[in-house]
Amino acid sequence: MKEILFAGVGGQGVVLLSKLLASAYVEKGYFIKTTETIGMAQMGGSVTSHLRGSKDKIHSPFLVEGTADIVFGFEPSEVLRNSRYLNSDTKIILHDVAIKPVTDTLSDMDYDGIRILDIIKRDFKNVYICNFSKLFEQIGTDKPMNIGLLGVAIGLDVLGIGYDEAIDILKTNLPKKVLEKNLLAFEEGYKLGKSKGEKNER
Repeated sequence: MKEILFAGVGGQGVVLLSKLLASAYVEKGYFIKTTETIGMAQMGGSVTSHLRGSKDKIHSPFLVEGTADIVFGFEPSEVLRNSRYLNSDTKIILHDVAIKPVTDTLSDMDYDGIRILDIIKRDFKNVYICNFSKLFEQIGTDKPMNIGLLGVAIGLDVLGIGYDEAIDILKTNLPKKVLEKNLLAFEEGYKLGKSKGEKNER
């Protein structure tokens, strides 16, 4: 059984990564259910996606609270917002760049990204922190963040999907004009994953 949560904000490619993994698991013979929750996405609002996969048929696309095996965290506060789906063994692959949510922007609330990261690392033991800012500066875009996170997961070998399988999925599903930069992000993430990234050890 695969129970995967994707949590970020609009424009980060949250739903695309969910669809890519769904495609990969279908190729491996899994029954897949996915669903997305998108709030004010065009303004940087919360976006979550649930992916459930099994060799047997699945009736609901929604994760049950406390059952997530893996969380792809595109933004720290969104991981915390969805922490009810996590448990003590959940593996959290987290990009550590904080983006002030539109809800906080509109309400003038304080947003402390460092404190949020500290809470996540305190409360969960399998946290893999990554940061692709340097790569994004080199390639001139941060759009491939989702593929970088995928690379980390493949490097960590937590998805049951091999390196070559992941590359094939990217080459099959991504437009040629963006493929090169996405492959660079994937390789960067893969190297981070292989070296365990910056795993939080408690």
